[in-house]
Amino acid sequence: MSGLKATPEDVRHAYRLLLGREPDAGGFDTYCQLIATQSVSAPDVAAILQSSDEYKTRHMAEPALIEAEFEGLKLYPWRGDNLIGAPVQASGSYEPHVLPAFVDCVPVGGTVLDVGANIGIFTLSAARKVGAKGRVFAIEPIARNVQSLCAGIHGNGFHHVSVFPVAASASAGVVPMLRNANSSNGIVDTHISASMADAFAPTQPVHALLQGVERLDVIKIDIEGHEPLAWPGIEPLVRKHRPVIFTEFNPVAIRNHSRVDPETYLEQLFECAAKVESIEFDGERKVCGTIAEVMDRWRAANRRAGTDGTCHIDLVIFARGGVEDSRQV
Repeated sequence: MSGLKATPEDVRHAYRLLLGREPDAGGFDTYCQLIATQSVSAPDVAAILQSSDEYKTRHMAEPALIEAEFEGLKLYPWRGDNLIGAPVQASGSYEPHVLPAFVDCVPVGGTVLDVGANIGIFTLSAARKVGAKGRVFAIEPIARNVQSLCAGIHGNGFHHVSVFPVAASASAGVVPMLRNANSSNGIVDTHISASMADAFAPTQPVHALLQGVERLDVIKIDIEGHEPLAWPGIEPLVRKHRPVIFTEFNPVAIRNHSRVDPETYLEQLFECAAKVESIEFDGERKVCGTIAEVMDRWRAANRRAGTDGTCHIDLVIFARGGVEDSRQV
């Protein structure tokens, strides 16, 4: 046993954190005697408590996933997801400026692709809208999120959702990822070394996964700045099926993790677009006729939010030859 010598207060905190209770008199006295007579560190105290039957029983009894109600759907965030799971549980809301617009574009009986499905909010919402005669495809590389996603599919009784536990990219391979233990978000960054990575994920071009699909009505893409590098694997599906595309646009994340100019992604989108709209945080939608206008909308959003560029905006892309393009003819 080694490290900074434990104190009685360390024992008290260990009981609270690991067992969820105050120490009983007998147990507290035993530990205090142990740390008084031996060189016992705070981590040693924690390790002993974690080996106890009480700790094992307590944590085996707690499910890794938590069932939550979300707009009439059953959602299963994993315990400890403070980025999306916990806020959704607390507020009952998620991206209210984007999700309703997305669902409105999903046709009954249609086919939807969710790239970066996370714990399944957009996937499950789309599955309910398309109904049993439709199809939803979800792409998500983080193992804990895949469990939440699968639990949601099962818990809501959906039989028309397919999950691909991979990262979307331009080709088949493996990529390193960065992620925090308390966040369901993961960042693909092909430029970091293996020793810096928090995890690794297999990759696939999305068109290879969905090559037999007969229709594709809506695509949602939210992959934390990896969008430009994943686009070559998605673009063949866009040209074939002319879907409506909802995508997050975060120039800072694109620069940091794809190592390309954000305008590169906009060029990819505009090349296949009949119309591009930005969605503001209050739900207002504005048509952007040029790449410069999109960048202006992003800068304006950051000014309103009081941020230095970390704020993203959301875009809706109506593909050439798609529904919106037909309406304009």
